[in-house]
Amino acid sequence: MKLHTKTWLAVALVVACLSATGRSQAQDAGTAATPEQAQAAPAPAANQESFRLSAGDVIELKHFYNPELNDTIQIRPDGFISLPFLGDVNVENKTVAETTQMLESAYKKYLKTPSITIQVRSFGSQKIYVGGEVPRPGAVNLVGRLTVLGAVMDAGGPTHAGSSSTVLLIRKGSDGKPLMQKLSLKKNDELTAASMTLLQPFDIVLVPESGIARVNRWVDQYIRKVIPVNMDAGFTYLVNAHFLP
Repeated sequence: MKLHTKTWLAVALVVACLSATGRSQAQDAGTAATPEQAQAAPAPAANQESFRLSAGDVIELKHFYNPELNDTIQIRPDGFISLPFLGDVNVENKTVAETTQMLESAYKKYLKTPSITIQVRSFGSQKIYVGGEVPRPGAVNLVGRLTVLGAVMDAGGPTHAGSSSTVLLIRKGSDGKPLMQKLSLKKNDELTAASMTLLQPFDIVLVPESGIARVNRWVDQYIRKVIPVNMDAGFTYLVNAHFLP
């Protein structure tokens, strides 16, 4: 009887363990598959449609009805490519869709039915630049999908004088002029969606001074170096507008 009871206890224990494992796996699977979690994932800030061609990129042009014009070309440092009939064509800072439409329109003078597809086969030296209050300012290789926060961390993160909640993003606009945007990386000690903004080639990320650092620098420049007073002993007098004799 005792053996029978122990056997049933062992079976019950095994079943309970298996049930708990099954519930845990089901919960994990359910968590990964919930639509709410999928919607909560940050959406990419840039995609292939918004990618703009630049010097060094290698593109493949295919003519559907005129395969004899197919070619693989590297964009020159001046942003131009050389094509049959058309000569030199500027494609720098244009998207693939814009370039395709431009070439098809230009080829209408020479081809009966121009139909072109363009694929980017390789990318040139894609870099972004991080400056300001970081330990390692300079160029950062743009490999894959790099976010603003990731670029700042690649540069060593903000220094003790740098702002950990705000950065400046400078990006070349469609007209070639630089556009500056202020991004808040943290709000209520939590990362914002702006921190996950994807960077584009030649973007510049600047980490400014924090408010406390600016105050300390102002005190150092305009009080400590100007007024010959021991700050540790005499700061109270300065605040109350009284000076030591």
